Amino acid sequence: MKKKKIMMHSIGNRDKFSYYTFEKTQEAFETLAGLFGKALEAGWELFYDDCDDNYNSKKIFVKKLIDVHNAYPGKSRLDVFYGKDKIFVMIHSTDKVREKINEELGKITKMPKEKKLKKIKKRVKKK
Repeated sequence: MKKKKIMMHSIGNRDKFSYYTFEKTQEAFETLAGLFGKALEAGWELFYDDCDDNYNSKKIFVKKLIDVHNAYPGKSRLDVFYGKDKIFVMIHSTDKVREKINEELGKITKMPKEKKLKKIKKRVKKK
């Protein structure tokens, strides 16, 4: 069965970091946690731990995270910001690692189609 692709709204890079904006769904959250956790060896958590043993873990529901920032150190630094409707991700890493991540993201994401803008009629001022 083919997995549904997640929506990526924007992508960019500057100096030694790349940034991405994704839809804020539970499926996107779990997919991104797996991808970035594996590629960057960062521990993007999917569960809250109530105590030292993992028997009392509770699943994180991404819709409840609003105006929250999490940083995950690993092979590279990963910053995740949760907004009301979107997940913003920043990766501070080498060019080689960021290229590898972009290739993997290309397989699991899609971008929205451009919206055609309506032409606006020019108004002529009356004298």
